[in-house]
Amino acid sequence: LLRSLINLERFKEALDYSKKLPQNDDREISLIRAYILFKNKEYIEAFNLYKRIIKTSEADKGEIEKKVEDLIASLKDRERKELLEALKKGGLLDYYIISLVIYREYKEAIAIFEEQKDYLEFSDHLLNWIGWAYFKAGDIDNAKKYYNLVLERSPDNLRATEGLVYCFARKKKFKKSFKLLKKMPEFDIQTLFARAYVYEQKGYFWDAIKEYDFILKKNPDNRIARKLRLLALSDLGGSSLAFEKAYRLLPKDREIRISFFNDMAVKYIRWKEPLKAKSMLLYILSESPDNKRAMYDYIIALAENKEMERVVRVYEKLVKKIMDFPSWVLENVAKAYLYLQKPEKALELYNRALEKDPKSYNARMGKFYTLQELRRFDEAYEILDEIDREQPEYFTIGKLKVPNWYKLEIASTRGWLLAYEERLRDAEAQFWRLRSDAPADMGIRTGLAHVYLWRGWPRKALKEFRIIDTLDPENLKAQIGMMAALNELAYKEEAREGAKKLYKEHPKNKHVQQLVRQLELEEMTTVTGDLVISGDEDGFVDITAQIKVSQPLNLFTWGYGLMLWKQSSEEDGKKFFYRRAGAGIGHIFNSSWKAVQQFTVDYVTGRDFGFYTWVEYTPDDYWRFALSYDSFTTDVPLRARVFDIDAKKSEFSVTYRESEWREYNLGISFLNFSDGNRRLQGRLGYEQGLYVKNNWRLRGFLEFYTSRNSERDTPYFNPRYDFSLSATLMTEYTHWRIYNRAFLQRLYLTLGGYKQADYSAGPIWGLRYEHDYEFSDTQALLWGVSLSRNLYDGEPVHGYSFYLNYRGRF
Repeated sequence: LLRSLINLERFKEALDYSKKLPQNDDREISLIRAYILFKNKEYIEAFNLYKRIIKTSEADKGEIEKKVEDLIASLKDRERKELLEALKKGGLLDYYIISLVIYREYKEAIAIFEEQKDYLEFSDHLLNWIGWAYFKAGDIDNAKKYYNLVLERSPDNLRATEGLVYCFARKKKFKKSFKLLKKMPEFDIQTLFARAYVYEQKGYFWDAIKEYDFILKKNPDNRIARKLRLLALSDLGGSSLAFEKAYRLLPKDREIRISFFNDMAVKYIRWKEPLKAKSMLLYILSESPDNKRAMYDYIIALAENKEMERVVRVYEKLVKKIMDFPSWVLENVAKAYLYLQKPEKALELYNRALEKDPKSYNARMGKFYTLQELRRFDEAYEILDEIDREQPEYFTIGKLKVPNWYKLEIASTRGWLLAYEERLRDAEAQFWRLRSDAPADMGIRTGLAHVYLWRGWPRKALKEFRIIDTLDPENLKAQIGMMAALNELAYKEEAREGAKKLYKEHPKNKHVQQLVRQLELEEMTTVTGDLVISGDEDGFVDITAQIKVSQPLNLFTWGYGLMLWKQSSEEDGKKFFYRRAGAGIGHIFNSSWKAVQQFTVDYVTGRDFGFYTWVEYTPDDYWRFALSYDSFTTDVPLRARVFDIDAKKSEFSVTYRESEWREYNLGISFLNFSDGNRRLQGRLGYEQGLYVKNNWRLRGFLEFYTSRNSERDTPYFNPRYDFSLSATLMTEYTHWRIYNRAFLQRLYLTLGGYKQADYSAGPIWGLRYEHDYEFSDTQALLWGVSLSRNLYDGEPVHGYSFYLNYRGRF
């Protein structure tokens, strides 16, 4: 009758009837009574009774423990909460922890367990469950600790042995896993499950499937084996087939069907079809709004589709509900923040991801790129060096040694980092070394071509980009670089057509966006304003203010207007003014020739018409020649301007720019003053990079200057001849440079000697300090102050200046 009542699930009547039975120690009746108590939610009495039974049933206590665990697992969500509350109040700590683990509340179970003072007092049974909790929480070392403790006390404990098999498999120590499997009964169900897991971790999914087939042959109704077989099939790549079979074989298991549908979505993400994945995941979330896995994969799909604003919105909404995201989700959210130009937040999330998975390649590389963006170069190099040290030179496949291509990728990344740090010479050397090792690698050639471009060699860069385009037409980085080189070499229509095509195909790519923006900036109206105040201790003061507005007329021609006001005065109050208004036009003929023609006039009197012509010829990446003539130059020495003297100026210059690291220049100019004086000037300059690292730059300048004048009896300083030799050290520090915004600080220290005809030589020096601000890619401001010591007729004269320059595009 009692069994009949149980079969009919009339548990209350069964409980009442069981009380009429003799209260003896009959094991079978005790088991039935414990089961009925459990079904009537008399949990404390039920578990206490099960404990007494287990204590007196050494032979089959494992079987009884399994029945108790099955009962715990069978409860529905609401009943599970009731059970946990009852166990907590009743003080049954062991079953409370076990129930938490069964309900996958691993962290809570671990936290409660770790509060206990002496874990040695706990049973092997509980320690095995704690080992499993640590394993599922990803703490494999602690899991092994408790499994080993059980085996120290009970060397034949199969459950602990099984637990270690799982731990070693997770750690990829497969030899140890298989060694332990030999200690377990070969055809035992748990052995077969454990062996299947080892095969899965090793990536041998077909072997895992065969293990599950063997289990199902012995026990066709084993739902767990059937489920895991389908999961292995899905991992093998057959998620669609697994999904179809789940409908037929597990029609009531909605959870596993959703899991396989999710696997299919993940497959589409891997196949670079995030839109399909997104729609599938949205369907899952509409059916199961609390499905964490689908939420996480949905974030990944959004990130793959470059919907970074959406990634951040979804994350910030979920973070209020889900406080513990997996590392791989945090990596993708961090990538979204970095894309949205929020590197500080990205760095925070990458650090959180690395707390969970310290060896994650993606998280460490993401942090590397974030640190690079923040110009924290030393930390970026540390990460790259750490990853590099961990990578072996070769992979071994049987007796064959295969080069580790991760090493090449890291070395190539180092080249890009050097370029980003503006150590372009070192970056070129790095890419050249790599090119000698892997001449067919298009990524290396692309890096080298970009460095050529940034070093000021657009022709050399374009040649390299065209080769890459022929061999690898889908190389996006090379396409972007080629458009930039074409634009710089006056192939402007081709550059814009290419950029437009790239933007159409890759509208969310940051580098493509930057290329398009660069081309847009060229077509904007540019306004430049200058203010300079200078003087010396003899009472000469010069104030200059100028504004210039430039407007592109087409891709090759621009027109501009300017207005200049200049006041020169001396100690006795005498003043002279330049008031010039003018207009000009510039034109780029091709990659080698460009010219400017300008006309100016005194905007007060309408007289003093002047014209300025400038032509530049750049035959290659190194040489530049310029020739100009100004019929009414404002470049007249201060001490001549106060005496209402003007001049015509002819100038020729030649520059050999070896790279951004070294440059030579020669300039010769001839001034024909209105008082009849003729001045011939010559300058010879040398510029050398000295040091570039992190945010510091040092450059050196050498300059030799000489002049010859035809007249001696002039009211201004006009030596028969003179010459000077000076050396300047520039120290530059970049406080920050990020997303078209920058703040730089420079200090120039000059020391030299000056010799004037009829006077002895003497020292000269200069000190200049300036701030350079870039508020955006359209607004910039530069200001500076300087002090100097010059010699006039053998007497030292100290001068000063303040200058301000504004540059804006609209």
